[in-house]
Amino acid sequence: MYLLCRCLKFLKKPLKELNRAHFSHISERVSRLENELAAHQLSLHQDRDNHSLLDQEKLLRSKFSQLKFAEKQFFSQKIKCKFLQESDRGTKFFHALLNHTHRKNFIPAIMNDQGCPSSSLEEVGRVFVNYFQQQLGTSTPTIPLDSEVINSGPCLPSSSHAFLLSPVTPDDIRKVVFSIGDDKAPGPDGYSSSFFKRAWHIVADDFCAAVQDFFTSGRLLRQANHSIITLVPKSANVTSPSDFRPISCCNVIYKVIAKLLAGRLACTLPTIISPLQNAFLGGRFMSDNINLVQELLRQYGRKRSSSRCLLKVDFRKAFDSVQWVFLEQLLLQLGFPGRFVSLLMQCVSTVSYSVAVNGDLHGFFMGKSGVRQGDPLSPYLFICCMEYFSRMLTLASQQPGFRFHPKCQSHRLTHLAFADDILLLSRGDATSVRWLLQQLHLFGQTSGLVINP
Repeated sequence: MYLLCRCLKFLKKPLKELNRAHFSHISERVSRLENELAAHQLSLHQDRDNHSLLDQEKLLRSKFSQLKFAEKQFFSQKIKCKFLQESDRGTKFFHALLNHTHRKNFIPAIMNDQGCPSSSLEEVGRVFVNYFQQQLGTSTPTIPLDSEVINSGPCLPSSSHAFLLSPVTPDDIRKVVFSIGDDKAPGPDGYSSSFFKRAWHIVADDFCAAVQDFFTSGRLLRQANHSIITLVPKSANVTSPSDFRPISCCNVIYKVIAKLLAGRLACTLPTIISPLQNAFLGGRFMSDNINLVQELLRQYGRKRSSSRCLLKVDFRKAFDSVQWVFLEQLLLQLGFPGRFVSLLMQCVSTVSYSVAVNGDLHGFFMGKSGVRQGDPLSPYLFICCMEYFSRMLTLASQQPGFRFHPKCQSHRLTHLAFADDILLLSRGDATSVRWLLQQLHLFGQTSGLVINP
């Protein structure tokens, strides 16, 4: 893995020279070659029997076609729209779109922790780095897991261990590399999946050896696991760092490792994840929960209906708040083999971050908690965490004084979930609601996930 990262680092210089020699000032080159081709075609028109001119005209036309295609790709990527036509490249419409994209992504000011607006672009970057360092770069003490909660549901059978720990073949690695879209953002090393696909006949052996090295040694190079946090605004009016979603851009080599682990994890989770959790697993649909809630909400407006309670709960910064100690203990107690859990925790715990703000990178800090949004492993690891909460609610429903929501007792239905979106159901009495609230607080002390007031 170290050798691969070293080779990719040394390759950057000749690639930059290649770009400078053949693709810099792309529009100027296209215009110059177009004039040269027009002049050459005029000479050919005057001397049509000249085979030398004819061959040269074919060569120039081929070069012009390649440069024109490269120019179109350059501007399509720059403006990030697929409906851009060649005739739009130099028009007011094109520049208006370009300026709109720039203004939308530009963050001129942001509120800091004291509620004061930042005064410079450097300070804006510093505010974001401090915020995410508090979120992802610090850990929270937690209480141990309750084995009774774990044992209230199914655990992974030992027959699945051989599948989870089976060797990774070069063919498996190749399939994962070619399954990553060409338009996916590159990681900190600057290499996209498209580069590895086009150069697979050159890099295949080194790339496969690096990935297999991780599964053999169980160690992940920190350089390969560095991430850039890209800020995606949640709404049109953003004033503080909490109004942005932190999407992590990972290196391709890490994405391939994570996808290989996620593929194996996804095949085993349906046996242990509650059917009330409808996120990220094949064959489960969000619409099932929606239809069920619509059925439960029927007759809520009647005057003489029985008392009932339905609570929509939002966890604050859910993916960023998961504590690693809780996650590792949970996976081991759910029956996952220790070797496989060690590989998963290597991917989670060796991460480091920088923050991309207004086109520049700011800060560098090591991660101490949370699972990344943008990491192929994160959705599956997160629903494992939520499974613990589902089992806590199942145990709470067996306590004296808890009464089920109308229509829910026959199915023992206490909640519905889609990832971190939780709907809690109970009878509308103080004792039942108190049991639900108690489980929420206890889950926060165990996992680090706390509800948003």
